[in-house]
Amino acid sequence: MGEYLSWNSSNILFRDCTIESDQGLCYMDHVTLENCILNQTTLAFEKCSNINATIKSKITSVKNPIS
Repeated sequence: MGEYLSWNSSNILFRDCTIESDQGLCYMDHVTLENCILNQTTLAFEKCSNINATIKSKITSVKNPIS
């Protein structure tokens, strides 16, 4: 849980986890989510590139991903 989770990170792997964040997972490069739940995570993936995600839940909102 946390606001701005993992901002400005690269080469990150999240596996079998639950993520809850306001505007989390933004400004990242080469991020992988395997078998994850995004619980009330809003405005996710802003300006992210090279996303590979397997998500087991509804995504509340995504904002301007690069790729």
